Amino acid sequence: MLILIHGDDIVSSRKALEEHKLKEKGVEIINFDGNVLDLPSFVTAADSQSLFGEGKLIIIENLLGSSLTKQKEKILDFLNSSELSQKVILWEKGEIGKTAINKYCPKGKVILCQPPLLLFRFIDSLGDHNERVLTLYHALLAQREPELVLAMLFRQLRLLIIAESMGEKGLKAQASWQAHKFIKQANLFGKEQLYRAYRSLLLIDYNVKTGQTPYNLSQLLDIFLINL
Repeated sequence: MLILIHGDDIVSSRKALEEHKLKEKGVEIINFDGNVLDLPSFVTAADSQSLFGEGKLIIIENLLGSSLTKQKEKILDFLNSSELSQKVILWEKGEIGKTAINKYCPKGKVILCQPPLLLFRFIDSLGDHNERVLTLYHALLAQREPELVLAMLFRQLRLLIIAESMGEKGLKAQASWQAHKFIKQANLFGKEQLYRAYRSLLLIDYNVKTGQTPYNLSQLLDIFLINL
């Protein structure tokens, strides 16, 4: 059985992955990084006897999301051409397009974890009046974890920095209307403010992960947005 878990809501997709792992009690769980996995290693893991005499759950992370090498395509071909005796979960850190899903996971179960629409309203409001941004942020916290907000803020600021420095040339992967929207929003900030905001997010992430702050993540993001 093949399962694909993907989407831009990384917190929810990680939760879905953990739930599947908990359901598979008593099985051997084998984790692979899709960026370095080769076909012989995968076939060996899939065909060999479990150390515990039970079944196996094979998890491959980020096999589809980055550039598809010949090695990756061989693994995907194998997944689709054979009758899998083991359950295989493909976990992707972003959303995979329908064309790739239809080609590489035509018979698999697909779980899409998307952020709520309110999150996109919040992201689009960055650069507007702080009061509106904060109102949307607090409403969003009632629906999702602050970790998702942090991840989306990182993503948005990276795109805005690219938009400010390279314009449409740096946003070729985006639709034309999206590129124009990023450029317009980037102009509300300017280069220095965008870099300063990104460095502030990096510091917040570091301080939370290392326990070097008396505040929790939601409080730190509150302060960040007030000063944005």
